[in-house]
Amino acid sequence: MLKEISIVNEPANAEARVFSVKAAEEIGRIETVRDFERLLRDVGAFNKATAKQLVAKAKDIFRQRDADEDAEAQSSQEQVLFALRNYLPK
Repeated sequence: MLKEISIVNEPANAEARVFSVKAAEEIGRIETVRDFERLLRDVGAFNKATAKQLVAKAKDIFRQRDADEDAEAQSSQEQVLFALRNYLPK
C-alpha cells in the first residue's frame, strides 16, 4: 500500500494541520502580550477575540499563581522565624 504525505497551507482535514514546526520557531520570538496574541491567532488558529480572551485568562492564572507563591514564601519565612525564636537557646 502506497501512502502519500503532502504539506499544504489549507489541509482538507482540519485535524491534519501541522502546528509544531511553526510554533517552535515562533515561541522564541514572543516578547510582548501582543506577540503572544499574534501567535495564538497565526499558529493556534484562534480568532482575535478568542486570542485576547485566552491571554486575559492566562494573566489571571499567572497572577493567582504568583499570589499563591508569595503567600507560600511568606508562610515559610514565618515558620523559620518561629522556629528560630522558639527553638534556639536563649
